[in-house]
Amino acid sequence: RDQTEKHQHFLETLAKAKAAFLQSADNEFFEELHIEGLGYATVTLRQLMDHVRDEYDEFDADIRKELHADLAKPWEGGKLTTIIARINDVAALFATHGQPLTEAQKCDSLHNAVQAHGTLNKACAKWTRRPVPEQTWANCIQHFKEAYKTHKKTATSQTGGYANLAEGTAIGEAAIAAIEQCNEMYANFAKSNDTVEQRLKALEAQTKPGGRRGVNIHYCHSCGLGFHNGGRCSTKKEGHKEEATGTNRMGGSTKIHKDLRHLGIQFKDA
Repeated sequence: RDQTEKHQHFLETLAKAKAAFLQSADNEFFEELHIEGLGYATVTLRQLMDHVRDEYDEFDADIRKELHADLAKPWEGGKLTTIIARINDVAALFATHGQPLTEAQKCDSLHNAVQAHGTLNKACAKWTRRPVPEQTWANCIQHFKEAYKTHKKTATSQTGGYANLAEGTAIGEAAIAAIEQCNEMYANFAKSNDTVEQRLKALEAQTKPGGRRGVNIHYCHSCGLGFHNGGRCSTKKEGHKEEATGTNRMGGSTKIHKDLRHLGIQFKDA
């Protein structure tokens, strides 16, 4: 009894689907199957669908040629998912018309498109070396997606490196200019016949705001004459005095930084 009820339910469902299909289009699509006095009573739903597909759904040689041309389009270097979606769309159209593409056709389409671009040649060569049983469409998609991800990551890293190099070059040029400026000042400073105190005053004056850019020479109570003042010292000794200067050392260090010794500066009580 259950089987009879299930079969009856199936027939009723099929009849409703057939009626809905007939109502979905004008009668002219089905008129060749219409029988006087019986209508479409003797025509099955499958016959109706096949008739419409065979008579009105054009999938001739020209359309197939255009679709194959779409499959042969090279990858332009954008998102790889775009070309994968295009291949899937074309494959779906062929399948709808009873002419499904093989796994090999879809894989070849993706491989050839990527190879034409030239950026993933190693991945292309690696794919062709894989055993034939492994060359499925799912594996092909995964293979080239991973290759594209690696390529994109490498390209981004290199771009960042080039940017850093350009920035480093600019910084290097600025540093060279500052050094040359310092050297010129040091040379003029060393030629001076002024006393040590006068020369220190002149040097410290040039390192204050408004002085020469790029020069940063100061006196530190703990470290002596160098490139930071007492307030910025990181190695303060016991009794350190932040307010000490080169002309008022307040009993501080008489050391001269090694990069300043060529100036010939020496404290009197050193």
